[in-house]
Amino acid sequence: RYADLQALNAEVLAVSTDSHHVHRAWQEAELSRMVTGGLPFPMLADPNGKVGALFGVYDEEAGIDHHFTKPVDFAALIALIERAAPSAARRR
Repeated sequence: RYADLQALNAEVLAVSTDSHHVHRAWQEAELSRMVTGGLPFPMLADPNGKVGALFGVYDEEAGIDHHFTKPVDFAALIALIERAAPSAARRR
């Protein structure tokens, strides 16, 4: 399935508030037993919940990102950030 998504020019990213050290340990101790070779897609650390907050899934009280699935057009997001950056800099 992951290869099918990549063929559509899509990417899958797992994001959590755990560190990359915890991700590696989880991958080696548990995931590699459930999925041959472990997860085929990247796991990203979001220790301060900034990515989760961007998508509205960060629980500040618990300090975790809630599970969610969200398609994101990163080209559009990057273009939006690039367009917003100059005006944001002028407000300072």
